[in-house]
Amino acid sequence: MTLVFSILIWAGAGLALLGALCVLKPLRFLGVRSRTRAAGIVLAGVACAALGFLLPGAEARVSRTRYLIDAFLPIDHFRESHWERMHAPPRQIFAAIHAVTPGEIRGLVPLLWMRSPRLGLTPAEKALLRRPILELMTRQDFVILAEQPGTEIVVGTIGQFWAGRSVMFRGPAGFRAFRDPRFAKVAMNFRVIDEGNGWCKVTTETRVACPDPRARRKFDEYWRVIYPGSSIIRAQWLQAIKRRAERPSSVETPVSTMGSREAPPG
Repeated sequence: MTLVFSILIWAGAGLALLGALCVLKPLRFLGVRSRTRAAGIVLAGVACAALGFLLPGAEARVSRTRYLIDAFLPIDHFRESHWERMHAPPRQIFAAIHAVTPGEIRGLVPLLWMRSPRLGLTPAEKALLRRPILELMTRQDFVILAEQPGTEIVVGTIGQFWAGRSVMFRGPAGFRAFRDPRFAKVAMNFRVIDEGNGWCKVTTETRVACPDPRARRKFDEYWRVIYPGSSIIRAQWLQAIKRRAERPSSVETPVSTMGSREAPPG
């Protein structure tokens, strides 16, 4: 349903913008021959976007404890999942997960620019595009919560993302111990499933838990706006992992040892 909400919001915003342009100058080739009709388009766009925000939000979902991510967010209110099949050994795919850079994820840089428009990138920012994205994430707000080499890695963060605030915490224990319901907990994983005959299924899942109803509503509004971009980034991230893992010259490299590790649950 989040995708439906996002379509309503972005379609409504686009319609309202088109109507506003037509108020300034009616675009007859689009069938808008008067400013009155243009004003009606603006109102329709606003109503469409408002509907996208006002429809009922998420409910909590409970997961069985099967994967590493379940140990950190067994209950979540928002969830996004993607998967891709890859023709490469699990350890080679896992090495690619650790090695993929922001520059390899198609569409990431334009989407980041949309969040913070400016002219060009500094030399330092261009250099960061060549660093592994997981390394960059764990230098900032994310922490590696658990990792089973060749199978699954989980990273997490805590914050009020709708307000641009993040929380500092110490490793997996700090993530579990944090209890302030006004903040959202986010856990994201990559999991490699060996399907045999040289093929693997690679999944990525993002879960968000917001215990406080008011915080959940604020995150819900934020999530509905960013969801299309988030979905594109996750899908292209998997594609970048696939391209790197399936390179003919790929060599299995030691998995990064950054961050903390926990044994799989159970």
